[in-house]
Amino acid sequence: MLKHNITLPWLERYLATPRKGLRFPPALEAAFEAMRTEMRIREAQTITMRSMVFYNLYLPLDFFLLPHTAWAAALLHFGIVTPFILISGMIFMRGPGFLVREGLGAIIPVLMAAKIMFIFHLNMGLPGQAEAAAQYQYLTLMALFYANVNPLDYRFAIAATLAVAFIYLSVLLHGATPMPVKIIAVALLASSAYLSLVMKWRVANDARAAFLRRIHDELLRDEAANEASRDALTGLSNRRHLDERIAELWRWCDGVSASGFVSGWGEFGAASGNPGSQSSLPSGLARPLGMEL
Repeated sequence: MLKHNITLPWLERYLATPRKGLRFPPALEAAFEAMRTEMRIREAQTITMRSMVFYNLYLPLDFFLLPHTAWAAALLHFGIVTPFILISGMIFMRGPGFLVREGLGAIIPVLMAAKIMFIFHLNMGLPGQAEAAAQYQYLTLMALFYANVNPLDYRFAIAATLAVAFIYLSVLLHGATPMPVKIIAVALLASSAYLSLVMKWRVANDARAAFLRRIHDELLRDEAANEASRDALTGLSNRRHLDERIAELWRWCDGVSASGFVSGWGEFGAASGNPGSQSSLPSGLARPLGMEL
């Protein structure tokens, strides 16, 4: 946990102030991103690979509903969308930066929606395919939910949702789609986008609230441990702190024998009472022990 720029008094003042939006101040945001990075990479890898499998399960619908353009759907499936998902999964395994990771995650549902609406547009111009195409276009809602279910940053989820909605509406409203289908489709799109974004915001807000509680508890434990290792009257380190430091040094000096350490410590104690005397501690211990004490 990166807490070097976060103090308990500052954090408690921040918690007492009503928070607007999801973003934290820079120090907190850096600590939150550091904590979440590894987890998000693992989640992105898992969800991306599963999404590729589930997405390609929709391919049979092209053959049953819209057989005249099934070849084009297969080409887009295996030539563009699926390779992009595979490449994104391999990039996620390398631990990319924030913008690359979130950007790739946001592009995937946009490509899915673009493919679905392109096939829909092709079939609206074919005789006898309009009714089946009108049902096929509802698959775009799957891409919309994907954008808000996967572990995308909330801002990127909004961008992906807007991009999917733009592609969907620009094709649907400017085509020869029957008016009842347009009305139902717009209503479903608006409600799905709103509900999924609200869900996404609440999940993100809960994750950040949990992070604040966690870091607050860690700072409280650090303060309690610090108070327990210092004398309340003088503010100096107490015997407990000394014992802990000596135990750490004992574990640290693997190359120094126990007898050499004890004899050196005894000579140090005898010599320390004489002004100007030199410590006879082993050279490997003298500097770190002096720094600790």
